[in-house]
Amino acid sequence: MKRMGATVVLVYIISSFMLSTKHNKYHVLSTEKQWDSNHTFYNDYKDRCAEWNLSTKQIEHIINESKPIDGHAYHYDFENLPCSYTGVCTVENKKAKFELNAGGVTSIIMGDTSYWLGHYSKGSLFVMPKK
Repeated sequence: MKRMGATVVLVYIISSFMLSTKHNKYHVLSTEKQWDSNHTFYNDYKDRCAEWNLSTKQIEHIINESKPIDGHAYHYDFENLPCSYTGVCTVENKKAKFELNAGGVTSIIMGDTSYWLGHYSKGSLFVMPKK
């Protein structure tokens, strides 16, 4: 029974943290486009990734419009593609690292804490999966 109680508390803490990040304002300080040539689908997406170009303002907009997601949403709602933008941003006056994947997920890393944000409005801002 103790284990179940600890799990409930942990889920509550994670959920509270994710909800508290929902309305934060992110400011992007630097960006760099990255390629993962070892990615399983690199050859399938390399041309489309080459054409995927975002400005700093677009990246900041995407991050600020994204919603906190969990592992289930990350796995079932989004694609993990071989291209992304990495960089540094600020949130609540603290510096954080980020990685915005072309599939619509942003990873935010602040010290030893990290979380995912998902952008559900795909459109032209992302590389769409091949059908």
